[in-house]
Amino acid sequence: MAYVRGDEGPAEVFYQSGASSYDETPAGIRRFVGSLESQTRLPRRGVPTWPTDVETVRATAAAFATAARNLFFEELDLDRDDIGQMDRFAQEHFVDPRVRKLFRNGELDDAETYGEMVETQAVRVPDEPLLNYAMGCWIGEWLVRHADARWFLFAPLKPVQSFPDALRTGTLTALSPFSLATKLLADPAGEALPPKVAVLPADTIFTPVALCASVSDSEHILAEMVGPAMRKATAMLQRGETDAAFDLLADEVDRQPTNGHLLHQVAMLGWEHEELAIVHEATRLQREVAPESVEVAHNFAAIESMREGGLEGAIAILEEILERDATYTRARLTLASCLHEAGRFDEARVHAQWLIDHDPELSGPARELLSELQR
Repeated sequence: MAYVRGDEGPAEVFYQSGASSYDETPAGIRRFVGSLESQTRLPRRGVPTWPTDVETVRATAAAFATAARNLFFEELDLDRDDIGQMDRFAQEHFVDPRVRKLFRNGELDDAETYGEMVETQAVRVPDEPLLNYAMGCWIGEWLVRHADARWFLFAPLKPVQSFPDALRTGTLTALSPFSLATKLLADPAGEALPPKVAVLPADTIFTPVALCASVSDSEHILAEMVGPAMRKATAMLQRGETDAAFDLLADEVDRQPTNGHLLHQVAMLGWEHEELAIVHEATRLQREVAPESVEVAHNFAAIESMREGGLEGAIAILEEILERDATYTRARLTLASCLHEAGRFDEARVHAQWLIDHDPELSGPARELLSELQR
């Protein structure tokens, strides 16, 4: 049975403080939404949910671009590697005219006046859910083409919404393009799209980025990304069929060696059931999928240190992690432990003491390690 999220009540509008809808939608926006309505056969407002199938989403994104070209002579090109084109288009045609005049060529020209205005005046936004929906469809389709994203939409979808940008849950990075559209319309300076897109690679360990209707859908999105074999193997483990479950998971790893989300979950189950061979293979493959991730490299070093002859290689990996990112202190604790095991006690003491001095969260285990080193 397909997952359908329960009705979460009326759509909540998280526009900036003091924002309000126009008393009457401006004529230009009204014509634009009318064009969307005639092209898509979707209503302007007043429905409990909006389409979640990818075919409709893509057709609506195309309709948005067609309306922009026909009514405003603006070219919105999904193949152009520039998400700022949507910011400039919204600034020119959709945002409150009092805000619009503070921008020049897509850049905020008077930040001081803008700040004062949003603090003291009610910024007006269109009360046109179809506009939010179509704009979100276009933004999402741009992310599919340029940010390794994929649609994972579950009903009900309410396009006037706001969620945290690029929310990470476990290995999943999820965002709502409809939320991006809603916030951009209300605050085109504070909610500009280019900086949000720019940080996506750093926020994402394993692709695809999930384009969602609600960030509460993350568990179901992950289940879809990983596939049914994980559910089957988990049920087998609950019945005590350990060997058969890990044979199934090993086959699935062979079948999907680039699915980082699957590899991560297989590794976690392997740790839980002390199946260290599959943990090593799954983490080794994760490192190939996400070579820039210090978290993935750390996890591989941890299992590598447990293999016969793997300790020195693990130490080298952990030292490389700290050269790349000295703030990833979990690697420093693991390094101190590995150095201790390798008999390199002076080096281990240095790292343990650093953690005691600089990291309150890890100072406890560092003290325990230092105590062992001083015996």
